[in-house]
Amino acid sequence: MTKKSHILVGFCFGLIFNVNPILSIIGALIPDLDIIWGKYFKNNFWLSHRGFTHHFIIPLILLILSIVYKNLSFILLPISVGYFSHLLADLLTINGVPLFFSYYPRISFKLLKTGSVFEYFLVFSFFIFTVFFKLNYFL
Repeated sequence: MTKKSHILVGFCFGLIFNVNPILSIIGALIPDLDIIWGKYFKNNFWLSHRGFTHHFIIPLILLILSIVYKNLSFILLPISVGYFSHLLADLLTINGVPLFFSYYPRISFKLLKTGSVFEYFLVFSFFIFTVFFKLNYFL
């Protein structure tokens, strides 16, 4: 998914899970930091894009840390939620995310291509749906 899509999905997950949506957006953007160095490495779990930074163990560790260090949970929990939203969103793409601790095999629902019109339609629909139901909940 594109950066714009991850921002919207991270925001929605922040609203859904009642955590700080700004920190959730930050968490949703963190996995793609590997784009900086990932273009130099292909199919390498530790260094390429959608390698280690796209593994489900990371938001799980952040979640556990937010439970253990309760005084930091106001930061770690929303970042974990946003991180998880990023991985779930990437599961919908053709490339998916690593299943184990190697670049292959990968898990993917293969529903959309990154940057496609369908991606933007799906993400915007999710945004409208989330905001609508969140607003109705408070009214």
